[in-house]
Amino acid sequence: MRDIEERAKTNSDRAAEGDSSRLMPVGLNPELSAWQLREFNQLLIDLSSRKALPEALRLITHGICEAMGWSAAFARWDTGAESGSEWHSGDPGLEDTQALQSALERGPVAGWSDDGKEPSVRLEPLIALPETRAREAARDAGLAGYALLPILAAGKPIAMLELLATTAPPRTGGLTRPTGVRDGLEVLAGMLGLVATRERMQNAVGKAAAHARLNMAELAEVRAELEQSGGSALYDERTGLPARQILFDRIRQAIRRRQRSPRDQFAVLVAEVEGLDRVEGRGGDQAVEEVMVAAARRLAGHTRPADTTATDGPSRFVIITEGIRTIEEALGVADRVQKELRRPFPTARSDIRLDVRIGLALGGPAYDEPEALLADAAAAAVRAANSRERIQVFDRAVEDNHRQRERMRSDLAAALEKREFHLEYQPIVSLQDGRITGLETFLRWRHPELGLVPPDQFIPVAAESPLIHDIGFWVLEQACDQINRWRSHLSQVELPPVGVNVLGRQIFHDGFLERVREILERQGIQGRQLRLDIGEAELMRDADKAATVLDRLQGMGIDVAIDDFGTGYSSLSLLHDLPVGALKIDRSFISHRREKLREWGVARTIVELAKILDVEVIAEGIETREQFLALRQAGCTQAQGYHFSGPVGAAKAEEMIRDGYPLDLEAPQR
Repeated sequence: MRDIEERAKTNSDRAAEGDSSRLMPVGLNPELSAWQLREFNQLLIDLSSRKALPEALRLITHGICEAMGWSAAFARWDTGAESGSEWHSGDPGLEDTQALQSALERGPVAGWSDDGKEPSVRLEPLIALPETRAREAARDAGLAGYALLPILAAGKPIAMLELLATTAPPRTGGLTRPTGVRDGLEVLAGMLGLVATRERMQNAVGKAAAHARLNMAELAEVRAELEQSGGSALYDERTGLPARQILFDRIRQAIRRRQRSPRDQFAVLVAEVEGLDRVEGRGGDQAVEEVMVAAARRLAGHTRPADTTATDGPSRFVIITEGIRTIEEALGVADRVQKELRRPFPTARSDIRLDVRIGLALGGPAYDEPEALLADAAAAAVRAANSRERIQVFDRAVEDNHRQRERMRSDLAAALEKREFHLEYQPIVSLQDGRITGLETFLRWRHPELGLVPPDQFIPVAAESPLIHDIGFWVLEQACDQINRWRSHLSQVELPPVGVNVLGRQIFHDGFLERVREILERQGIQGRQLRLDIGEAELMRDADKAATVLDRLQGMGIDVAIDDFGTGYSSLSLLHDLPVGALKIDRSFISHRREKLREWGVARTIVELAKILDVEVIAEGIETREQFLALRQAGCTQAQGYHFSGPVGAAKAEEMIRDGYPLDLEAPQR
């Protein structure tokens, strides 16, 4: 380090002598000499004639060293269309410049901090900067001062110019305040930014012009084919926009352009117009045609020249937007399309407002043909109907999940016909003597390809569709049929009630009560032999209607248990008005660790509440002896769970009923 400092001092002394003082080393004097100022101004004049940023940076890396006395300059850039670097050193006194150049090519001496603000010119001593490979190489070469010029285009850094000197600016004051050197560097960075912005704008205009020329050539070719073939299907007769054949051709060309240049992304937007039925009701087909023609004109006037707007059906517009970099740019186009189509359309009778939902698909490497891309954008438009913004980007994972659910829904419908369902039964045990006091049915589905499908996968899918009613009545029918079988096999045994799970959507469905009555009469089953388990949260969605339905079920002799009790936040007044026979404590209130078993405040409260209401209480999900003992101590009389038995087949359940299943409650944990 002492050698470096002595060399820097010698260079400074030499620079102060004679005519060579006109190349004042940076840091010795923060102001530019008259000669340096003339050279710098000439450099700026030469810079203004440069049309491309790489060319401008090559000029600067050489000229800045000559005009301002910098020992070395290094520039790197990435304009999106071109990337590269440039190096220059005009100081013969530097040591190992090759190692310094190599280090700079691998990374900068110091970058700018990403603090949300635009980066600015920085001038600092090398010793004040964090250690990097390039900084150490610069110090080894005999350099002590550093300047960084960020080059911005449209507010974004796309290049940086690093300058190095054998002397360092002061750590305080000096070049941290406005000086001739700092002002000159800031002007230089601004000029380079203007060159970069001008180049980017010229490239964008040239690209749009080339695209427009290409489209015009394609249009001329298509029209020539149209004249020869006489086919009018290439253009929509109402709007004059390209129809499906041209649309597919444009998408195919966009795919090929993206394959040649992956940076040039594009997107397909499908805009589904809604509300045309109202337009037809007001003014007939003529009004619909006028509105769609006006909508087509709006889109043609508010999309970019490089974009393609086409029709694909009586109420669908398709926009191909090219030259985008991010999904946000495509969403911006979708937002403009939506706003234009939502503005009122003046007609002879009144203003008409339409709604629109838009699906968007990016033309990524997964697409080789237009059919798949257009289909995915259309699928996203379907999803958009349920989104708040009514604009949806195609997501393959979401779509795959939707398709799986659709396939499962279709398979569920077939499962009823193919008899792929069966029931299992889990015993409910008395915590006083270990005997069976009831059974709960569990639906099982053995898929021919997937095997045994877990209920938490297919029950939610069924619950979203009308299939839940058919499946629910099938379960009830099978449970009643099994009760009859047990009655014939176990004539000397009093059968415990069999619980069947029912969703709130089922009990509120028109015809539910009549169908239940019809099944009981056909099977010859007494209502007391059944119990319907209904979730608390589902009952609370319409407590008044639930009370009416439960009253009529009670009139048939059917008992009702509130399932998952404690999770639905029902009020005591509503609960008091519901004719129920049992509360089933949700497993979430009893699945605590051993050290918390004494703190079962909710479970104990439910037991006390059941006593007040004079109803039974059943605990679900008992898996350990500790849970069983704590529940019995809390006053719970019945429970079910794997500590006693999991769901079993009908034959095993019949054996357990015959034996009474007198579980030894004092035995060690099972």
